[in-house]
Formats: sequence, structure tokens, C-alpha cells
Amino acid sequence: MHTEMKRKATLVDVAKLSGVSRSMVSYVLNNFDDCKAKTATKQKILNAAKALDYHFNAAARALRNGRSQQIGVVMPGPFISFYANMISLLQSELKKHGYSAIFGLWGNHSEDQQTVLRDLVNRNNLAGIIAWDMDIPNLPGLSGIPVVLFSNYDSPQRFDTVDTDIDFTIHQALDHLTGCGYRKIGYCGILRDPRAELTERLIREKRLPFEPQWFLNCTVDEEDIRANIQKLRALPEQPEALMFNNDLVAVAACRQMEEFGMKRPAMVSLQDGDLLRFHTPRITAFDTKEEKLAVALVDLLIRRLSRRKSPLTAQYIQPELIVRESTRPHIVQEN
Repeated sequence: MHTEMKRKATLVDVAKLSGVSRSMVSYVLNNFDDCKAKTATKQKILNAAKALDYHFNAAARALRNGRSQQIGVVMPGPFISFYANMISLLQSELKKHGYSAIFGLWGNHSEDQQTVLRDLVNRNNLAGIIAWDMDIPNLPGLSGIPVVLFSNYDSPQRFDTVDTDIDFTIHQALDHLTGCGYRKIGYCGILRDPRAELTERLIREKRLPFEPQWFLNCTVDEEDIRANIQKLRALPEQPEALMFNNDLVAVAACRQMEEFGMKRPAMVSLQDGDLLRFHTPRITAFDTKEEKLAVALVDLLIRRLSRRKSPLTAQYIQPELIVRESTRPHIVQEN
């Protein structure tokens, strides 16, 4: 059976559908905010481009106008599965749009993240920036460069943002645990993280038992995790279930509990990874939809590059709870 590949739409196709000249289409799409075309004309062209699935040829445009095709990505290094996946996905997604990614990565702690950003901006001619969980400083070289943030700590909002839907995630985690019969729930991760703060607030709102000692301020450092599990072990009463901020902390904490001979609580990780899928028992976790996050981050940046005066946007991606053996229904022991 003979099949034909679908032909890519061109400027001529957009011009025909919108009823304007090819030069007008080029003028509007390449200078959307600054062009003097009527609003109705601009909207017709945008509608036609969307209907035809027309995309800019970013590389060709760069050759014409001399603009950079480099995007700076400032984020943590690949020390957990989530970050490793996002590095690969962002690089691939930017390449589809004709851009190359230049990564500035920081280590397990975030103290040097603004230094990483400063170095990236000073040493490269960047068209735009995708940045992680950080307060963007007013750097001289950053003026006029579009920025998209992952996670919305940007208040008041100054940039486009993409985030995992934290409210949905924590509600789902607590509803799942309480539905399995667990009421004494703790948390293991960075406690200044909004996920930890929301977990505590919802536990109190649901009138579940709450003990501050059940909230462990853990980094991904193994010695730090070991020290926190020792504190948990020494408590007169331990939580029935623990929520973890990522897969690495969950597995390391589990290993320490086994070493100390502790009874393992029910476990939920807020980020999935291979470590959890092949652990015994396999650990319940959230698929954070990394591919959707990468597409959203890049799409927002590409849109901001062409329409710099458009309203700021915040997008939230809902994860999916993957239930595994670590949250079997709780059996209450009778005295």
C-alpha cells in the first residue's frame, strides 16, 4: 500500500490560509510583539500557523538575524533519576526547535546555584534560560534574556513557570496512605521544600496524629540520612508511614532501617525512578511525567522568544501515583 509522508507547512501555506502576503506572515511571526500589523491580522496569521502545525525554522532565522541559538539550562546535577532524565529530555526537546543546550549544573546543595547562573550568562551568548528552583538575581548580562523557571518560587511572578502539581501530589499521597489505614505519617526530605510544608499542613487539617520528630530534614547525603534514621529509631513512637521527596532518599533510608533492624514503615516517594521499581519491596511512587515537563518548559521559552510582551504563564503538570508493595493495607494489631 502506497503512503505519502505529510508535507511540512511553509510560509506560503500560512499566507494562503490567512489571506495575506508571504512577507506579512514572515514579518508578523518573526517580530510578533514589535510589528505594527493590526491585531486582527496577527490573530489570523497565528490561527493559520496553528491549524497547519507550522513551526519556525529557528536555525535559518538565526543565520538571517545573527541571534544566538544557545539556551542556558541551570539545574541540579544528575544525582537522582529525575534530574538525569530531565537533562536528556531538555537537550532533545531544544534540538527539535533548532537550539542547543548549554548546561550549568550544581551539586547536592544549592548554595552555589546563582554562581553557576552568573558564570553561564557571562561566558555564553544565550538566547534564553531555563532555570531550576531559584531566585533569579538582577545580573547585568541577564537583562533582556527570556527566562522560564521550573517550580514557582517566583513571588511575585516575574517569569513564565512550569511545575509539578504539588497540591495534587500531596493530596493523592495522603489519601492513598489513609485509605490503606495509615494515620501516623512522617516525611523525609528537605523541610523547607513546599512539599514538606504542605504535607504538614494537610496532616493537621485532616486531624491526623502529628509529631514534629516524624519530619526528618534529609539531604541526599548518605551520612545525613543515616543520622536521621538513627534519630527516628530512638523515638518512643515511630510513624506508620513515611513520605520521601525523591527515590534516592527513599532507598537510602530503607537500607539504613534494615541495617538497624527497624520495622519498615509504609513508603511513598514523591518521585519515581529505577531504584524504586527494582527495590524489595517495590516502592509506591509518583510518575512525575518528565517528558511533559520538558515539553512545557521548552514550549514556554520558544513562545517567549517570539512574543516577549505576552502575559506571564504558569503551567502545572499532574503526576500519576504508581501503587506498589510498599503500601500494603495496614493491619492494626489488637492489644
